[in-house]
Amino acid sequence: MRPLSFRADELRSVLLRNKIATLDELKQALGTTVDVTIFRKLKSLDYFTSYSHRGRYYTLREIARFDDNGLWSQAAVWFSRFGTLLATAEAFVNHSPRGYFADELARGLHVEVQDALHQLVLQRRISRQPESPVGGARGRPQRHLGQQAIIQGVGEQGRATAILR
Repeated sequence: MRPLSFRADELRSVLLRNKIATLDELKQALGTTVDVTIFRKLKSLDYFTSYSHRGRYYTLREIARFDDNGLWSQAAVWFSRFGTLLATAEAFVNHSPRGYFADELARGLHVEVQDALHQLVLQRRISRQPESPVGGARGRPQRHLGQQAIIQGVGEQGRATAILR
């Protein structure tokens, strides 16, 4: 008996029609229950996973219309040209001349960022320092000094800051 054959263009058609889809939706569309089959077919397509919704959604590069910040959303699902939430948060911090408060970064990315920033600090991809007594990089009034820290990008092109609350 010949094994079943699945075609990547079938996945492409589903994504072009729906713009985004979950792994389960893609498996259903191809008539398979095997995750690896979908990933094998996606590999041949130029695709993105969402950074919101724990990377649960997929889209194609040809569908995504990224804004100047490299973000795109469809049905409140967010995608980034940088890839994952970690990579996106790191890029935003490292490319910001004035930095962010964590809540500002969360608003800009449309998702919670505390865990991602914490992971980036643990991986030494960004660093933490106490906020200055005069209100930090943004000149905001000092509040909860013990709970705030400046996040600095450790990239080669200067230092950016974000303040955790």
